[in-house]
Amino acid sequence: MSSMKWLIGSLAGMAFICFFGHARAQLSYSGLCRATVCVAFEPLPVAHHAVLIVNGQGRLWAFEANSTGALSGALWVRFRNLSVHPLVAGSEIENVSDALAPASYYVSRIEVLSEEVNNSHLPYAPVPALWPTAANSNTFVFSVLVHLGLRPPPPPEVTPGYYNALTDWQH
Repeated sequence: MSSMKWLIGSLAGMAFICFFGHARAQLSYSGLCRATVCVAFEPLPVAHHAVLIVNGQGRLWAFEANSTGALSGALWVRFRNLSVHPLVAGSEIENVSDALAPASYYVSRIEVLSEEVNNSHLPYAPVPALWPTAANSNTFVFSVLVHLGLRPPPPPEVTPGYYNALTDWQH
């Protein structure tokens, strides 16, 4: 994948840019007041894993969902520290919104939705099509974007569960 740059936002001549290179995806940020919401699609051996990222106020927040067990269990949402666990090489990042709202607005709403999902004990399945009442990380990201009133970007090929909407949780 060639090196690409996306301008995510700017204010008074300051800008922050998402850089994607050959070795690994890396996000940089500055102290701007407005937020950018992005979805990172990390390549796995056979599919993609969606990670929801909020960039603003001098910070990055990343949220992802996984299983409480190895391949089964409940869907569990957690904060991901991108400094410790950066995005894998070849991740595709789609800008969802250059919002006028501050990052704290989106982060607090995502935290509430994450807590509701975690308390709902939704069944997890890597491929939700095989278990229609289950969800995965891709389902979580798509559903949160819809609940935030944002338009989810189209995913790369082989992103199972992305268009499944979470309906069995409080919101």
